Amino acid sequence: SSSSSSSSSSSLRMIGMARRIGLLLKRAWKQNSRDTFVNGVRLMSCVGLAKVYSAVLGGGAEGMSAAALPGKISLITFGVISMAQLSLIKTLDLFSRERETVQRERARGQYSALEYVFSKVITELPIDACYSALYAFVLHNGCDFHTTRRKFMGLYALIALVSSSLGLAIGASLPSGESALVAGPTLMVIYMVLGVLNPSGQPQKINKTKYTTSTLSSLSSGKQHQEEEDKQQQQQNYSGSSETCPRVLLPLKMCSPIKWSIESLLCSEFRGLEFTRDFRFHGECITILIYSVCLCEKREKEREGGDVG
Repeated sequence: SSSSSSSSSSSLRMIGMARRIGLLLKRAWKQNSRDTFVNGVRLMSCVGLAKVYSAVLGGGAEGMSAAALPGKISLITFGVISMAQLSLIKTLDLFSRERETVQRERARGQYSALEYVFSKVITELPIDACYSALYAFVLHNGCDFHTTRRKFMGLYALIALVSSSLGLAIGASLPSGESALVAGPTLMVIYMVLGVLNPSGQPQKINKTKYTTSTLSSLSSGKQHQEEEDKQQQQQNYSGSSETCPRVLLPLKMCSPIKWSIESLLCSEFRGLEFTRDFRFHGECITILIYSVCLCEKREKEREGGDVG
């Protein structure tokens, strides 16, 4: 009898929790649906940014030539930064706006903190992901991307989910919405500096004597050896390795959503492509191409190592 009573009481608690979460979800959804002005501004911002980026950066060289690489990488980079910032700012002061109401309702025992946070996450994150996916849809239609539309939209939706979660965490950890609105964009700027191409400070200083010797040896041993050394040198200067990043910033760099988002989109976009030969006459494009190729090779090796493990 005691076991049956305990099981019935636990089932009643679960039913009560589900009912409370359902009511919180309904209230959160009504709050979002009533805020038509903010939703309209966000809709116009996402569509407008995609149109502006595709018009300014997506109308360059046609085809998969190296001349199209700077514009394509700029499209990806600016898009990641824009969607990350918009999703972050939307959720920074969310908890602070409702703090007094939530404290009063929780004092009456209407729901727990976990139930409230769960309802907010379930309501806010999918909405932010939809706006980011809409931006990706418009951008993909306006430009020539190798990545499939579904994968492109999925990656941008994931960017929004991560950034919105970060905004909720910052807003919950700080005492006021004003402090969250200051700390959140500052942290995202640091993530941006550590996450974009060539993110980690100054490139390594090259020893002139060693460089001259290696150049002479490469010239004497043939063109292939010289191209290999050039590739290694460019990888050192543009991969943002730990040798060029201060150690105190390495944890922030590894936690940067900007870094992982850009790398994922670059690997998805450039893996398996064949470029035309005009890239030999564009020094800057060679640098970007080498960075992308090295990044894809690095991800392939990590994946193979994980499969073996």
